[in-house]
Amino acid sequence: MQERFALDLISQEIYLKVGAKLKEELGSMEKENGGIGIQKSNLELFIEKALNLSANLNEIWHSAGYHGKQKL
Repeated sequence: MQERFALDLISQEIYLKVGAKLKEELGSMEKENGGIGIQKSNLELFIEKALNLSANLNEIWHSAGYHGKQKL
């Protein structure tokens, strides 16, 4: 949306009106999803851990016990 405003494809009035609405919706979504347990600062760490886990899934499965397999 900022790009369209910068290129004069939308007016400042529409940019401000729609921008405020989108920010409000984003805030509402963040409040709804606040309890998911993943903070933005930890998001990269979470993604890296998930990728490492999925890359080694076969090895982890074979070395895991009963409860480990249930967690997977």
